[in-house]
Amino acid sequence: MSVSSTPSTAPSREADPAAPSLLRRAGTAIPVALLAGAILGALAWLSDDLGYPTGLLIPANLVGVWGLVAFGAGAGARSVLGGAGRGLFALVAAVAVYYLAYGLLGEGWRVAGAGRAAMIWGSVALLAGPTLGLAGSVWRHREGTARSLGIAVPAGVLIAEGLLFGAQVGNDPAARSLLTFEAVVGLALPLFLVRGMRARAIALGAAVIVAALTLVGLQVVLPRSGRPPTRSSGAASRSTSLADH
Repeated sequence: MSVSSTPSTAPSREADPAAPSLLRRAGTAIPVALLAGAILGALAWLSDDLGYPTGLLIPANLVGVWGLVAFGAGAGARSVLGGAGRGLFALVAAVAVYYLAYGLLGEGWRVAGAGRAAMIWGSVALLAGPTLGLAGSVWRHREGTARSLGIAVPAGVLIAEGLLFGAQVGNDPAARSLLTFEAVVGLALPLFLVRGMRARAIALGAAVIVAALTLVGLQVVLPRSGRPPTRSSGAASRSTSLADH
């Protein structure tokens, strides 16, 4: 006597395409972030090495530009956590490459203040990198208020630097124009990268708060970091290179 089994009526499930593993994604994302940071650090050193005013043509030594690179690295991530990691790797690589170039191609690591500046800006990268990277991923992957808050972070940094150092450049039209443009870009980001009047208002209001916090942070960090001996002051006081001329 044979026993026949009744065919299952449950719908068959097709195997979903395997999502890339976390390790596999990290293996791609981390090198990309490191490369972006390395290019930024190299360009910042080149800008400082060229001196004033030629260095203004490569504004990679602006704090706001560093913020945008970390933000962009985070925006390219598939997750919020991944965005924070990308921002961290990008800025740490930028600081490392800048000071590596400074030591090998510049006046060397033994110059007074260079080691201290590297330590301070490395610490800043450890804090600011994940924050800006997180903001980038939130802006890309979230909606509503979270998206507005995400874009407010780089916007506030740009506004703060543009206003702070723009007021210190005196009668230097080239530096003033660059810093004014930076502040305008900061104001434009919330207007063009979020949709809806309410979302834009939230983004602008948050950007003002971020700008105020950034102003305080710059006033604390820059004096403590000292001044590298290069003419344009180096990454240890990126924006003050504009304010000095």
